[in-house]
Amino acid sequence: MKTSAYPHAAMEKLADAIKGDDDAQQWLVINGYTSLADFSDAVCDDENAFRRLAHGKEKELAATIDALHGKTEAKKWLFLNGFRELAAMCDAVDENKTAIMYLNNFGYQGWLLVAKAINKKYKDDDKKDPFGFLGSLLPR
Repeated sequence: MKTSAYPHAAMEKLADAIKGDDDAQQWLVINGYTSLADFSDAVCDDENAFRRLAHGKEKELAATIDALHGKTEAKKWLFLNGFRELAAMCDAVDENKTAIMYLNNFGYQGWLLVAKAINKKYKDDDKKDPFGFLGSLLPR
């Protein structure tokens, strides 16, 4: 099984960057975690960041973005390629208790922090959308 292991400090900065902390985003770049910085930007719908992930070494992060957007083939790809923690993180974003327990029990607390940050971002975005949750279902 492959793993997408990063130091806990990097995962904390990633979670903070997703929450909008520009200093955390800059820390990721300065400390060589450009893929995580791109992941943060891609979570915030930056297409250029997504393309960099898709064409870079860590394609699993691009697949994770696709899985977060509901693409079942991307989640399947994560499983088949041994990135179960990333597939679980996507489910944890949706508050799936089994996924949360998996991340906790198998030492992926950093990805759990990221899942919580993404969950909060999505909820905040839904509150800002004049159509609420239904607005996310409409094509843009």
